[in-house]
Formats: sequence, structure tokens, C-alpha cells
Amino acid sequence: MSRKVDAVALITQDCKIALTAAPKQKDEQGFAHDVEKIGVKIQDVKRNWTERVDAMRELQGLVIGGAGRFRGFKEAIRDKVMHGLIAQISDLRSQVVKEACTCVVAMCKLTPPAVWEDMAAWFLPALIKQLPVTVLAISQASNEAVRFLIENNRLSMQAVRMIIEGTKFKNVKTRVRSFEHLFVLAHHMPLTHMHQTELDMLCHCVITGLSDTDPIVRQFARLLYWALEKVTPKATEVWARLGDQKRRQVSEEKKVYQGIDPEILRPMQNMYAREWDGVGLDTRQLVE
Repeated sequence: MSRKVDAVALITQDCKIALTAAPKQKDEQGFAHDVEKIGVKIQDVKRNWTERVDAMRELQGLVIGGAGRFRGFKEAIRDKVMHGLIAQISDLRSQVVKEACTCVVAMCKLTPPAVWEDMAAWFLPALIKQLPVTVLAISQASNEAVRFLIENNRLSMQAVRMIIEGTKFKNVKTRVRSFEHLFVLAHHMPLTHMHQTELDMLCHCVITGLSDTDPIVRQFARLLYWALEKVTPKATEVWARLGDQKRRQVSEEKKVYQGIDPEILRPMQNMYAREWDGVGLDTRQLVE
């Protein structure tokens, strides 16, 4: 990752993943039949890559067509598609990975949040593993998919822990991206709903990140402190554990944090608030 790129530049990058598949309107029985055929195709990693891409576009079409509202949607994806889609995310061909990431984004966008919450954790490990890949199209698509999951839906505590674990990787690019994800998470996930264990882990990330060997990780850690300081008293415990030099560095970053466009950090705030209040979303309202 170029040294000319700083944390703010990474935060403000636009997501380029767009849903372009044609909608496929099916009843629940028709969906179950189609998703089984799609699962067979994408689980066969030796199958011609263009066939796998076409199968994933079929899946996107079903989701765009409203399949996420079916009662058995989650179970069908888990039993018929999940392992195949994970295999495609892990592929070495950029077009395959990009199509798999688009599938994940489609399901996140067009599946009721209460249904999607557990599903995000199915795909996060494979997406995180692709972050340090040197092929830009693969690493960028994987990162944008993770960002989309965080920004547009709620995550389970299991998914939150997966992102936190990414900050411990030896690969610096993975650590940078994981801190980026935590910073965005701090603005999109109501921390009052985060379990104490995960909140403690998040605060610990700030402390360890401030001493990281990479300057972008250190900057993200400083920005993350100010994100936490706005929403949780736990930030005072972090401050108390910092030495004078670290406190001075964190204080100097406050103006940078305040200069970030707040609209970038809350594109789906209204939807998030509604879901945390227990109000479900009708998938049909989201289909374009």
C-alpha cells in the first residue's frame, strides 16, 4: 500500500460494486429449484469460470427479484450456496471474485437485516483473507464488500470479532484495512448494543494500534479513539493507559477527525436506527 495514502483517503473511497443483474421474479418453490442448480455450479471450482460467473449472476437476479423475503431464503443459501460462494470469493481470478463479492453485497442490501445478521459471518473470513492479495481488483472488491456489510447492515458479535482479529495479522495491508473497518463500524453500529467483551477488544485495538509499526495503522488508531470518545465512556479508560507522547499524538489527530465529512460515515443511518429499534424492513421496498 502506497505511503502517500493516508487513513482519511481510505475512509472516503467510493464503493464501486453495483448490482447490474436482471431481476428474476420467482415464487418460493421456483427459487428453491433455481438455487439448488446454482449451488451445484459454483461448488465445482474446476468448472469453467464463465459458467460460475453466470451462475452467480443468476443468484444476484433472484435476490434483486425479491427472493430475500422468502421464509426459507437463509436456509437455502446456507445449505445450497454458502460453501460454493465462499470458494468463489477465494478464487484467483479477479472477475470471479468480483462477481462473488457482488452476490454478497446483493444479499446484504436486499435481505431483511434480521435475516442477514448471522449470514455476514459466513463470508467475512474469506473476504478478509483476500484483503492482502496483490491483484488490486481482488483486494479492492473484497474490501468494498466488507465495507458494504458494515455500512449497510448490522453485524453479529461473531462478525465483529472477525474484523477485530484482522488487526492482529502479520500482513500490514490486512491490519490497515481491518482498522479502516473498525473505524467505519464505530460510526455505523450502535456501540450501546455491542457486548462488553467486544467493546473491550475494540478499546484494546486502539492501544495496540497506536504502537503499530505502520503509520497508517497508527493514524487509524488515533482516529478510532475519537470515534469511541464520542459514544462510549470506555474511551476514558483508553486515555488513562496512554503515556504523554501518545496522548499528544492522539490530540493532534482530533482536528483531522473533525474534518471528515459526516455524511460519508452515515449513508444508511436511518435504516440502521429503525432496525435496532426492532422494526423490520420489507425487502420488496428495497428492490429497484
